[in-house]
Amino acid sequence: MALETPLGGRFLKEGRILFFGPPPWYLQLMWGTLAVGGASILWGTISVARGTGDPVYFGWVGLMLLFAGCWAFGSLQRITFDMRTKTYRRWHGPGFLPRLYTGSLENLHSMTLMAEQRMMPNGRYVTYRLVLHWKNPREPLMVVQQVTAPLPAGAPLNASVQGIGAAGWEYAKALGIGWQDISHTHQPCPVSVFA
Repeated sequence: MALETPLGGRFLKEGRILFFGPPPWYLQLMWGTLAVGGASILWGTISVARGTGDPVYFGWVGLMLLFAGCWAFGSLQRITFDMRTKTYRRWHGPGFLPRLYTGSLENLHSMTLMAEQRMMPNGRYVTYRLVLHWKNPREPLMVVQQVTAPLPAGAPLNASVQGIGAAGWEYAKALGIGWQDISHTHQPCPVSVFA
């Protein structure tokens, strides 16, 4: 089981690199959790040596924080496309062991915009997802970006799609792959959290 890492796309190095990965705040939170977990365990160990404080409390808190940080690290996903060499490098974290995939842009099939309707206590919401598909069915699908937006009463599912739809079309055009917009119908998330 993996955490759902928030991903976003951006062009780097004057458009030569297209990167999809977690935002900086997510990485800082992950590394901070690991650091505070390690510091708590160290403080608990020092407390045992000095005979002060509550080493059990700091030990358990430290272990839980270390576990959470390791789980977040193991769930990381990112992909980098080099437009000049027409290659990609994908870090696929969900699963027992993270894997690194590399390949050519020729291996990509298409990018699809999907919509999943969600009913919340305070109204109707929709989660839009940009999903990357490969020609090889053994390559796992990748949700490269997602946005959740409120839907007004009676509005169609694709009423709030403008921002992510335009970005997805731009990404697909830059990669030279097909673009599909099926945001007018409900589609559950194609990637399972149980990887």
